[in-house]
Amino acid sequence: TEESFEIVSSEKFEPLQVSDLLDSSAVASHPAIQSLYQGAKIAAETKEVQKAQNMPDFTFGYVNQSLIGFHTVNGQEKYFDAGNRFNSVNVGIAIPLFSATKAKMKALDYEKQAAEANAIQQQKVLMARLQNGINQYKQELQEFNYYEQQALPNANNIVAAAQLGYKTGEISYVEYLYA
Repeated sequence: TEESFEIVSSEKFEPLQVSDLLDSSAVASHPAIQSLYQGAKIAAETKEVQKAQNMPDFTFGYVNQSLIGFHTVNGQEKYFDAGNRFNSVNVGIAIPLFSATKAKMKALDYEKQAAEANAIQQQKVLMARLQNGINQYKQELQEFNYYEQQALPNANNIVAAAQLGYKTGEISYVEYLYA
């Protein structure tokens, strides 16, 4: 770039402060966990749908129509206009012959239980990952505090002592670079 730029650094670096996030309700409300619990709800609703399909089905229908034009009735051509209406009623009952068996219903129960168990397991895994992340953060924060409070002041003292020793002639240039 042709423009001048300046890198601005803060005077003192402050690490991110993380409060104790180990809240089981926060983990339970995670979208991935909610998705797994939704799978369990879907399995339960599938069972209800299967139960409903085993019930008889009742139908009722009513038709009102007109057939305009010439039509053959009892071997004779007869003209029907819009004023001639034909009505019919349909009533029916459908009884399923092949319904879901008890084994299929039990399989749907097991599917729901498996989905719930998977959700609980994933919730525990997510909680463990969160715990590990917080522990790692705390360890790295301790290292940061060590470097900030002990290592950097010691390094500054060593550099200052090396500069003083080089200026007074007590150490050579190689010893100064080494320090």
